[in-house]
Amino acid sequence: MQSALPLGEGGMLAVFGTNIEKVENILKNNEDKYNCYVANDNSNLQSVVSGKIKDLDLFAEDLKKNSIKSIKLSVSAPFHCKYMSKATEIMKNEIANLNFNTLSNKIISNVTGKEVENIIEIKKLLVDQIESRVRWRESILYMVNKKINKFIEIGPGKVLNGLIKRIDKNVEVVSINEVKEMNELKNKFGKIVNITSVIGHTGNVGQSNYSASKSGIISMSKSLAHEYSKKKININCVSPGYISTNMTDEISDKWKDIIKSKIPMDRFGLPMDVANTVKFLSSNEADYITGETIHVNGGMYMS
Repeated sequence: MQSALPLGEGGMLAVFGTNIEKVENILKNNEDKYNCYVANDNSNLQSVVSGKIKDLDLFAEDLKKNSIKSIKLSVSAPFHCKYMSKATEIMKNEIANLNFNTLSNKIISNVTGKEVENIIEIKKLLVDQIESRVRWRESILYMVNKKINKFIEIGPGKVLNGLIKRIDKNVEVVSINEVKEMNELKNKFGKIVNITSVIGHTGNVGQSNYSASKSGIISMSKSLAHEYSKKKININCVSPGYISTNMTDEISDKWKDIIKSKIPMDRFGLPMDVANTVKFLSSNEADYITGETIHVNGGMYMS
């Protein structure tokens, strides 16, 4: 990209550990000493400034006086500021000769930090961005305010993912470096099966705490099923009754008979009865089942 400055006379300086307002104040208060420009507003505590090398050196000294860290970037020109005027003219002529199709999706301009759909405006902004600040932080915040909570970075590295997490740590970020990762993302889905208990439905003498916890798992699973269905994640419960295990082996024969009298199938279940149900809910055959509880109790409890 062609700069209005001779090669080697312009550059960029990354600024860390302070907000954009502080950077702008330092620049404004020292306009008589140097002329530098905010080129990138990357995150809450990171920005990039462009200008002539000699001006950037003076600016870096003022940053140091304010205990603000900065690093010179290895770039060929002072991008995203007025010193890129020659490149602006080249881009303007090239854009004028291009035909743009109607957008099928909304885009966010890094010049304005807002949505843009009009083709004429998009062409203008593509030219303007050469000399304008990259409003990355503002663009991300705009999308977050629009309830967008998942961001996918396509290309080598994870730099943008890191910046996004610094802006809002609650959003989900994904990095795609290869075509196969794109295909994996398209096919991404999940199955969650929580294990509760028949006691969570019927209650039991002396087991109020256990009953409450198992009942809570059921309610939690229903709520999560609502939240994660759009992400192709199914969440269900399996509620076993009395299953033949080392634990139930400790029950006396007398109590086993009493328990079996309450089970229409007149026996304890087997571990595989539970395992097969979990296997089913984890398979593609259960793709349209979510927020449900399957009872594996021989009829001891029928919802």
